[in-house]
Amino acid sequence: MKTLERTTLFLTVLLAASFFRSPVLAGPTTLPARTPNKASKPAKVKPSAKPKTEAQQRVDRIAEALASKDATQRTAALAEVREWLANDPDKGYGYLRSRWLKQMLIGGMNGPAAELALAGVLASPQNTAAVTSFMELRARALLADGKTADALASAKSV
Repeated sequence: MKTLERTTLFLTVLLAASFFRSPVLAGPTTLPARTPNKASKPAKVKPSAKPKTEAQQRVDRIAEALASKDATQRTAALAEVREWLANDPDKGYGYLRSRWLKQMLIGGMNGPAAELALAGVLASPQNTAAVTSFMELRARALLADGKTADALASAKSV
């Protein structure tokens, strides 16, 4: 009977030791090497990029024109931005904040950028994230335009 108890105790201790053994402490020689079985996993097919909608193409075209060096392209794009803001202010101010103001600063249209940034603040004063972005972009535009006092006041209001 004592042999059976010793065997049971030995197996219990062995089982507990193997269960609680940490792979970090065990070392590389005691653990079997894991190699992924690539043949058993199905290949993931990446979906192709969705084609851009007409509105997305228009937004991209306006952004490129705003950053252009050609003054006539910039003027036409600015008129298109103002038209979009008048017709669909929700989407228009979203595009203005995320794309167009940055492109206007790149294109050197600092005065209109500061004006439209202020219009964006007035269009959505309840949205603090939008107000912060618009005021930051307005401060950058004013600073680039050389109006440091106005830029400081705009930066402080953020």
